[in-house]
Amino acid sequence: MTSTSLEYIAATAEEAINKGLQNLNVTREEVDIEILDNGKKGIFGLGARQARVRLTIKADSLRASIQKEEAQAQAVPQEAPQQEEKPVAPAEKPAVREEKPAAPRRENKPAEPKKNPRKQEPKQAPDPVKEEKEAKVEINIEKPAELEDGEGDPVVNEETMQITANVVRDLLEKMRVKATIQSKISEAADEVDSRVIMIDIQGDDLSFLIGRHSEVLHSLQYITSLIVGREVGHWVPLIIDVQGYRERRERQLRQMAARMADQVVKTGRRISLEPMSATERRIIHLALRDNNQITTESIGEEPNRKVVIYPKDKK
Repeated sequence: MTSTSLEYIAATAEEAINKGLQNLNVTREEVDIEILDNGKKGIFGLGARQARVRLTIKADSLRASIQKEEAQAQAVPQEAPQQEEKPVAPAEKPAVREEKPAAPRRENKPAEPKKNPRKQEPKQAPDPVKEEKEAKVEINIEKPAELEDGEGDPVVNEETMQITANVVRDLLEKMRVKATIQSKISEAADEVDSRVIMIDIQGDDLSFLIGRHSEVLHSLQYITSLIVGREVGHWVPLIIDVQGYRERRERQLRQMAARMADQVVKTGRRISLEPMSATERRIIHLALRDNNQITTESIGEEPNRKVVIYPKDKK
């Protein structure tokens, strides 16, 4: 006799178990419970996963249930032959079958079903702990030379850099991400620009932290900025990168901007670039600001806002 086994998912393992018991119309003692995935909540929807369990109806319970249904189905037609001329034969069959209901057998084995839930449910409990141990994030801080002499910036300094690195580490550990954090303070390019805290996350296969059009990376940076700003009491300029993605992307954007600018100069026609984030549009504007043959302008509404390159004399 084959056993009946079904899988159920829910926000937590306990909810999935209750959902399965209700669907199968059985009790915990009548099934074997196997927790396939405890699931996790994630942070702001990042990395969330539902719990998944498998419920298998025990062979004894399944056999007893089938026999009970057969006995109930045969009890109804056997009442009619008792009123006929030959009541002897039908009367003996129900007497024998009444000795095989499911209820007595389940009463004889009350102790066996209770052992399985106790053994199965705690088996998965240590898993989150193991995952947390494996998801430790290391922090490597590069201390700027100018900070060693006591010179400080009220907004960007060694203290705010350490706080930022700790916030990113906590977020990654809650997401069960194993990585290494490289943190440093970038120097200002000129008197107008300010120093920025740079956080680079290194690890194996972290592309999911970047996402389509860098949406996940931008969200991670935004959340970190909010948390750090609340802890220090003021806004802190910071940039989060994953495995050097922003650096590679900036190099690609600068190369593309130069090619498009040359094309605009040769053809005398404007060129519209693909929709970009505010950070990437700024890279295009800065890359072409010293070109006196063209001008740039951002047009449109988010998230479809884009850069347009014009010939300088025909805008």
